[in-house]
Amino acid sequence: IQAEDEIVKKIRGAMALDVHRLTEEVTIMIDGKLKTLVMKMERLEDSGKDKIGYLFRLIDITQGRELLTSVEEKNEALIRVNEQLSENITATKQLTVARERSRVSKEIHDILGHTMTVVISLLEIASHTIEEDTGFANEKVSQSMEIIRGGLGDLKKSMRKNAGADIDADILSEELFSLIEDFEQSGIKVDYFYKRSSVKLASEVYDTIFRICQEGLTNVLKHGHAKNVTLGLRYVERHIDLFIIDDGNGCMNMVKGNGIKGMENRVNELGGYFSCGSPEGDGFNIHVTLPYSGTAD
Repeated sequence: IQAEDEIVKKIRGAMALDVHRLTEEVTIMIDGKLKTLVMKMERLEDSGKDKIGYLFRLIDITQGRELLTSVEEKNEALIRVNEQLSENITATKQLTVARERSRVSKEIHDILGHTMTVVISLLEIASHTIEEDTGFANEKVSQSMEIIRGGLGDLKKSMRKNAGADIDADILSEELFSLIEDFEQSGIKVDYFYKRSSVKLASEVYDTIFRICQEGLTNVLKHGHAKNVTLGLRYVERHIDLFIIDDGNGCMNMVKGNGIKGMENRVNELGGYFSCGSPEGDGFNIHVTLPYSGTAD
């Protein structure tokens, strides 16, 4: 009855306006439910244009209105999601840039640190022997120049590097042989033990192993005062073990510098294990275990 009264009131109001056509949307309660109706009124006239009555129609658009409201709400939710996605994309880009800067910083530290340490050692040897053996001194200078060129090439290659396909483990061993060959020109002997493998390494694992070997040898030359280094690499049960052991002075009260921290961070990023120190007092050793994340032939 309440709904009917409301409708009658609307009809009377429309008739009082005495317009030819009228469309109005009304919201009323029917059987305890809120309904949205469209009331359409049209004035009926005879051939002489005299009014003979009115035609009223009530159209229930409740379901359509509810669907429209639902769509609007979903559109608003979608807008919020898109805004959040945009913020996430921006944050991801910033994180990617930060990670790349961190990677480049590590690469510069490792490549320049190793190159300059070896070159300084060679030039010191040359300066001490130039009067006694000019030919030997010139040879050390030439070696220094080659190592600088190689370091510059490594640096350029590192700046262009992107994560790519898996890399053969034997290629890593060949690069380590080249690294050791340059390093031994400083006068320190390196024994390298490894077993050939058909393993293919993920590029980040490959880089981590190589850079740790590079930094480890650099530290031997800078701090260890060693004569001999043993470097071992093996692939065991989906893990890679790396050992670098020297016979230098050792370090009982170690303060981690950028080199050690950098190695440790590289390993942690790949979910591996890193340890270093001088458990016997003399000498220094580095042990790294990395999850094997490549593929096998």
